[in-house]
Amino acid sequence: MVGDMSDFRLRRKADAAFNTINSFRHLPTEQAAENHLRCMAAALAKGGIYVLGFHLTPAEEPACDEEAWSARRGNLAVCSRMWSIALDRRRRQELVGMTVDVYTPTRQFRLAQEMNFRTYTKSQFARLLARVDQFELAKTYDFAYDIDNPIRIGRHTEDVVYVLRKK
Repeated sequence: MVGDMSDFRLRRKADAAFNTINSFRHLPTEQAAENHLRCMAAALAKGGIYVLGFHLTPAEEPACDEEAWSARRGNLAVCSRMWSIALDRRRRQELVGMTVDVYTPTRQFRLAQEMNFRTYTKSQFARLLARVDQFELAKTYDFAYDIDNPIRIGRHTEDVVYVLRKK
């Protein structure tokens, strides 16, 4: 299914949903983010779980302004690099650059792009959740996804996976 993250409906309720690849920050406005959470709540059965992972903007300068990963399957290799170009806390926007290098036995190419992400501090996201008022915060984790080690979000926390339960 292809659709708008802030305006969708499912035919039937789901017990769980996940979005752990930071695409939440592509929603350009607070209203779009609120609409997304309302759509997710409507899509879940009572008690359903929504796992939402994204980068928070820490209270002070971010410790990490670049990340990279690579993966290989058979003869296909992919290397990705993403970095922060500019952070505007007042407007709550971060300009991010990204390259993806793709390697196959017969071809090599690079995809490059700049994107604007909306930023969220710990308290900004908490206020958004409170306005939606259809989820309770069950647990928080970092991007290690270790179910036995939930984290407590602090002033320096950047990578967060929120486990939200529909009320």
